This record gives sequence, C-alpha cells and structure tokens, in this order.
Amino acid sequence: MKLAVICFTSGGYDRMNELKNAHIGETSIECFCKCSALKEECSCPYVDASVEDWAKEQFADKNALLFIGATGIAVRAIASSVKSKLSDSPVLVMDDKGQFVIPLLSGHVGGANELAAMIAEETGAIPVITTSTDINGKLSIDVFAKKNGLTIINKSGIAVVSSKLIAGEQITILLDKDLDVDNEAMIRFQELYKKGGVTLKREPDADAALNAEKEPDGRRADVYIGKYCPDVPEASLYLEPKEYILGIGCRRDKDPDEMKHFIYDVLDENDIPKDKIYLIASIDVKKDEKAIIALADDMRVPFVTFSADELEAQKGDFHESDFVKSRVGTGNVSERSAIAASEGRGTIVLPKQAENGMTVAIVKVRRKLEFL
Repeated sequence: MKLAVICFTSGGYDRMNELKNAHIGETSIECFCKCSALKEECSCPYVDASVEDWAKEQFADKNALLFIGATGIAVRAIASSVKSKLSDSPVLVMDDKGQFVIPLLSGHVGGANELAAMIAEETGAIPVITTSTDINGKLSIDVFAKKNGLTIINKSGIAVVSSKLIAGEQITILLDKDLDVDNEAMIRFQELYKKGGVTLKREPDADAALNAEKEPDGRRADVYIGKYCPDVPEASLYLEPKEYILGIGCRRDKDPDEMKHFIYDVLDENDIPKDKIYLIASIDVKKDEKAIIALADDMRVPFVTFSADELEAQKGDFHESDFVKSRVGTGNVSERSAIAASEGRGTIVLPKQAENGMTVAIVKVRRKLEFL
C-alpha cells in the first residue's frame, strides 16, 4: 500500500519530513505540499490542483491518505470520493504539531486504524481510535473477515452484528460443515472472545445446520462462514472464503493500467470475481515491480514472492520457457508462484495466459480457516 501524505503549513511540512523515512509496515510513503509559502522550496511535489481533485486522484489509485492539518480540510476534500466502507481508501488526519493521528475513514477494512497505530509508534503521536468495537474491546467482524481472507457478501450485516456486540449481546458464528478449519486456532479464538459475547458453532452436517436452534432474533446464526448459496442457514452476515491465487510474471516496468486491464479481463473471461482473489504471487526479482504492486493495492490483497529455487522446487506439470529460465532462473513464474503460494493445497484452474510481456495463472485453493 502507498500512503499519500499532504501538508498545508510549515509545521505540517516538518512533520511530513519526519515521517517520510519512517518504517510503517509494508507501506511506502509519497509526500505532497499544499503550503503556498513553501511552493518554491519544498522538496516534494507541490499540489496546484484543488485538494479535492488531489484526493480524488489518490482514491482512484487506491492509496491511503494522510492529511497533516485540520480535520475539516480532510472531510471537505474526500466528501465527493466516499462510496463504500468496503472499497474506500483509508484516510487519516494528523495535526501539524504531530500530537494526534486520527483514522477518519475505512478504519477496519481499509486498515486506517492499523496505519494510525503504526504512525503513532514511529512518531510518538497519540492514535485517536473512534470505531466502537475497538474502543469497547469487541471483535471487529470486518477486520476478522479481512485478516482471514473472507469476502463480505452483504455489507449491511456488519452493522447488525457490530451493534449486538457493542450492546453486550451474544452472537453466534456458524461454520459450514465443509470448511477446513484449524481446530487449535478455533479453540484459541473461542477462548479469546467468549467473554466478549462470541460463540462458535460447527455443524456436523447440512441438515443439522438448517435445523439448528434459532437465535433470539429468529435467525439460525449471526454470522455464517462458508460457500454462499440460496439454501445456507439464515444469518445476518455472510462471509465466504476467497478461493483463488493469481500468479503473475511480467517484463520490467510494465504500465500499471495495462496490467490491471489485462488481469481484470482474464478474470472476467473466466467468471472469477476479483473479490474472490486473496493473494498475488510472483518471483522475488519482481518484488518491487510497480505494476504488480499497484494491482495488489487495487485489489487490497497481499503480494508475496519466492526465489527461483523455491519456484523450481514446486511439483507439477508447468508450461516452461527456456528464455524465461535463462533470465530469472525458472522456466515458469506465473504457474509456479501461484502453486508455491498455495502451500500444496492448490490446483491450477487457468494455466499461464500471456499478453504483451505479461503472464498470469490462476490457482484454486482449499484454504484452511486459521482465525487470525
């Protein structure tokens, strides 16, 4: 993820310069100045456009935004760009003395709360978290979904479940019988959250799930985790495991927009929604490839890489290229990296597809729910 930082005063400029070399997880930092007094001397790009237009551009690029200045500036700047809590960019504000850092938007799914904590750790600022589940020490169901690679089927259910938790009511999470679950992690999760009102249930078969005792509100569960279909048990919120890994290879310095169009066209042609992708993989020489990083940011999924030796060690029938092997040490990047990322639990459902110096392969994985 890229964090776009903008300042409006000389004090904000100082804070921004202190921040630009900070280590904030895997986040890269790009700085911008909108202080007219510093236009001729600032060491970063000066924003001649309106702050609203600047914010729109950052939203379009799926960057996180940090405004060093007044909260009102940030609110007015992002107002026309805000669409959905599941897709909006994370937005934060820091005062120009660096005393406080406040997540304004997309605190959970976008990760603004986590960014605030990391920025605070680097700068000494106080993170001001306002999301109710966090300040009340309750399970954040949308963060749980994000960490565990689960697609939120009906976002309206998040508020229903969160409201019950905040009110101190019990919620039930029902796991589909076909889910592969890490049982030890399940026990740890139950121990961690049972006092916070969360109960996990694992139904032994489909009939038992459909005939399970109903919750007080008439539903069979508050949260259902499993493959979503019309005859699943009735629940307030449905979470479906993401099943696919993209393995990607490309020539150096491919255009990010060209990469996105290529990958999204391949997904559309194969009827695979992009929100069912949970990981992008490639070879380690591509770890800084801007086009792949931009794609991962756009899809909000992790990007992992493997060495040539690790890719060569993968077992399977791959479409090899002597030319590719002579350049990077393995004859196939896309298929081998996707299989490597699946940790032995994946099957290639789309062999290597190539276009204009880009390749992609898709692996379907039977994932184990680990309750991260």
